Amino acid sequence: MKTKIVFGLLTFLLVVFIGLLFIPGHRNLKVITSPKIFSILKSSDNEYIEIELLVNQKDTYYFNKDYISSMSIKSEFDEEIIPLVIHNISYSNNQYDYENDLFYLVNLSVSIGFESEEFLISFEKAFLDILYDNEENLKLYVGEFNYLFNDNLNSDLGISNLTSTVHNNEGINTVSGIFIELYNRSTENLVINRLHLGSASVSFNNYYLSEIYEEPDLFETIEEILVIENYDFNQVKSSVNKSILLRENQSVMLYVPLSYLGEIDFIHRFFFELKYFNNEGESSFVIDDIPYINTSIFQSDLEESYIIYESPN
Repeated sequence: MKTKIVFGLLTFLLVVFIGLLFIPGHRNLKVITSPKIFSILKSSDNEYIEIELLVNQKDTYYFNKDYISSMSIKSEFDEEIIPLVIHNISYSNNQYDYENDLFYLVNLSVSIGFESEEFLISFEKAFLDILYDNEENLKLYVGEFNYLFNDNLNSDLGISNLTSTVHNNEGINTVSGIFIELYNRSTENLVINRLHLGSASVSFNNYYLSEIYEEPDLFETIEEILVIENYDFNQVKSSVNKSILLRENQSVMLYVPLSYLGEIDFIHRFFFELKYFNNEGESSFVIDDIPYINTSIFQSDLEESYIIYESPN
């Protein structure tokens, strides 16, 4: 009888032990950021800033609005702090396998927490700072952040065509240059002299700003478009002011290539300014941040740039 009791007890303990082996262990929270260039012109109250992260848990309070006290964008050394309004936090059902762990894509839809008629936020290194009700804090490097408030309407110029050309940079498709067709809506001649891109890491190479006479193909190279021998994406020629005449009631087709000078060598979308002269002096025309090319910031070719944060959950 005693033998049966002992055997039964041992069997029970063995079953419990085997069961414990299959209970998932407690996992620390891991968050992955893939730094990108945010270059945004505010054009609508319903337009949100989308920040994407990878997270290895879907049930964590770190990305639950009910537990977040505040959210902001900060400059590298916290000299400037921009408050954010959270509109939505959503998880994708797709899973990403990275370093033997499974991650979910989290999308934060946010907006700037104040209004302005004319103001530029420009952080070469930007951090998403999240403060929680329990006074915990999560600070994530998200890349470069540029956000322009501009309510000025331009009556001189209009756009009849705007596209980009594409360059494959070490497996990542990015913008190689911009083609824009402008028409003069004013009653005077205008002189276009340069374009300025809303980024500190990527710029227009205005040395090569040129009038062209047909729209380039999406994958046409800069050398083919501008009829030059070589183009270096990592250099900018000495600054020059062009003088491209746009006569009254006429149109012009322009092309300008990009230069990649910072740590992040690809760009998805951006706003830019076209500088020109009219009878009153220099003016500018701001072009909205339309998406030029769709490139995921989470892909194998970008894994070397991933930044991993780990925290007990």
